[in-house]
Amino acid sequence: MTANEKYLVQFMEGSQTNYIIPIYQRNYDWKQEQCKLLFDDLENLINKNLKTHFFGSIVDKAESRTDIVIIDGQQRITTISLLLLAICNYIKNEKYDDVEKLEEKIMEMFLINKWADNDKRIKLKTIKKDQESFSRLFDNNEKDFIKESHLTQNYEYLYQRVKSSKYSIEKLFDAICKLMIVEIELKDDDNPQLIFESMNSTGLDLTEADKIRNFILMDKPYAIQKEYYEKYWNRIEENVGYNTTDFIKDYLTIKMSKIPTLNKIYRVFKEDYILARELNIEDVLIDMHNYSESYSKVLNASTGLSNVDSYLKDITYLRYTLLYPFLTQVIQRYINGECSGEVIENTISALLTYIVRRIICAKPTNALPKFFCTIDREIETIIKKEKLSMELYDDVFVYIIENRKGYVEFPSDNEFKESFIKFKLYRMQTQVKNYILRELENYNNKERITIKSIDEKYISIEHIMPQTLTPAWKKYLGDNYAEIYEKYIDTIGNLT
Repeated sequence: MTANEKYLVQFMEGSQTNYIIPIYQRNYDWKQEQCKLLFDDLENLINKNLKTHFFGSIVDKAESRTDIVIIDGQQRITTISLLLLAICNYIKNEKYDDVEKLEEKIMEMFLINKWADNDKRIKLKTIKKDQESFSRLFDNNEKDFIKESHLTQNYEYLYQRVKSSKYSIEKLFDAICKLMIVEIELKDDDNPQLIFESMNSTGLDLTEADKIRNFILMDKPYAIQKEYYEKYWNRIEENVGYNTTDFIKDYLTIKMSKIPTLNKIYRVFKEDYILARELNIEDVLIDMHNYSESYSKVLNASTGLSNVDSYLKDITYLRYTLLYPFLTQVIQRYINGECSGEVIENTISALLTYIVRRIICAKPTNALPKFFCTIDREIETIIKKEKLSMELYDDVFVYIIENRKGYVEFPSDNEFKESFIKFKLYRMQTQVKNYILRELENYNNKERITIKSIDEKYISIEHIMPQTLTPAWKKYLGDNYAEIYEKYIDTIGNLT
């Protein structure tokens, strides 16, 4: 590798050069605060008549004679491109004839390849989800801008800063020309993954999922990167609602029967799962994609089985996300045709009963994640050993939870009854309180209520014996009113 200090414009100029943000990079995510800081620095350069300003480092590698891959520094390159485009469009919109040549110079030196085909004219090739937003800005038609894009939002902010600046267009561009970078140019024998990891070793910028995506894609040829990203990774992210780190944690829990620490997911995925087992990356991506389909049905309660989806919504509402790995395995078995919908419904119904009983009986949850990360495998082992049908999956599950003792025991009917009478329901978390009251109200009742109606205060929870005792209530309760009050005030019998 070679490292050279140079002006940013020296790095970006060139009518035939393209700058490619590789597929394994995350979307552009600079916020307005970073753009404000950049523009403030530029105005400070002008105000104090400074000669240079250091703008950070950029790591790149030549893909071909004309294509430069930006391995690190995409946020800075993209933001400067947005600012340069804002200057060009401002000149055109305001019809500043005296700087018309500057607009042409900026556009042709830094932003477009004038003689390329339309779809290749823009020099900066951002990743798929950003490219459409970026290209529409070049058309300079505000009605067509993709407003929810960070690119568009930052462009509009920078455009307004250019418009309202007390400094001329020429001075602003001159300030951009004073920005200095250190270009770290990688050679063929340099390992971009190791360099990227080293530069981001603090973990402040990259999520664990970002690091895993880079590990999977970075050392592959561009065509393979694109195939893997579009065929697998992007679909996985969409399936899991872009909560990719959480999904990978749960995926590793399923595959390794142990729960990785949140800030060590990348290391576990790379070292303990892929490298230690010598797994093929594409095979892993196919498997992750399959599990992401089931995971999506858990997250969105979208199995198509009405009772199952109702149970899944309740489990999510109760915030029992620790059950997601097991639920994903259960749904995966349904999708694979191993278990019928009835078996799945019975299993998840029993699971919901299990967790609600444990809540009422004040059982701790700290042993449950470990218990549930191995239970699917335990059920499968019993079924194979006893040569049973997978249609008995639900029965085996119930057998296991009813017979397990200690920290994961299933509360008996008598224990549950005694606890329910004494349970301080009103002092529980909102989701527990609302769920229990909804279930009681709806039992054998045609006029059903929803969680939403309680959450949004269309239905309120009231105390029968009031929270603040009046003299009349104290007299009614007798000499032991304080003891009676404390015993019953927040229990189910005193709530309506």
